[in-house]
Amino acid sequence: GIILLGSFIGRLDPNGRGGDPLGRWSYVHLRRKNSPPLTIISCYQVCQSPTNALGNTAYHQQLRALNMAGKNNIHPRQAFISDLSAFLSSLQNQNHDVILGGDFNEALTDKNSGIHKLATSHNLMDPFLSRFPTLGNFGTHTRGTRRIDVSLMSPRLLPALQRIGYAPYDLINSSDHRPLLLEFSSQYLFGEIPDTMLPSTNRAFQSKDKKAVQ
Repeated sequence: GIILLGSFIGRLDPNGRGGDPLGRWSYVHLRRKNSPPLTIISCYQVCQSPTNALGNTAYHQQLRALNMAGKNNIHPRQAFISDLSAFLSSLQNQNHDVILGGDFNEALTDKNSGIHKLATSHNLMDPFLSRFPTLGNFGTHTRGTRRIDVSLMSPRLLPALQRIGYAPYDLINSSDHRPLLLEFSSQYLFGEIPDTMLPSTNRAFQSKDKKAVQ
């Protein structure tokens, strides 16, 4: 889910919140100065296979819903990527910038990764990998060794990102996943964005460094 606090509440577009009928993601559209809205999406992709063949997990619920819709031969994960891709296309056709985050139960580096295909198809970048390109793989789940909790975003939002990192388990609440924390410059994120920007890896100084900008 998504919680808006403080001044962000006033940026919510009229009717600018919703979600997927199957409960796979939720979203908000936030207004910006002289720019199309910024859409933030929180999502969850089910595991490749459930622990038990029968049950009432998110996997089983989505499978039943797909079967009721006549989609009997599609895996819930395949349907997730296909439907989320269609939603992203509709946003990008309206020039929305996107911040997408969630528990994908797979890593971008996995073989035949659906989330990697999604990122490539929609030109979304992994801001953590962009900021720490040489950092080795690590687990974001207590029983895993892969980074399955990921954020993706439109490339031109990257300069607005000030800090990003994975926090220790249980920092915010009791969870078997590491929280991923992102801190943005709200002035930049919601202000007027130039058409062309250098990637953060090419920005060798900060504006507060007087010697660098003289």
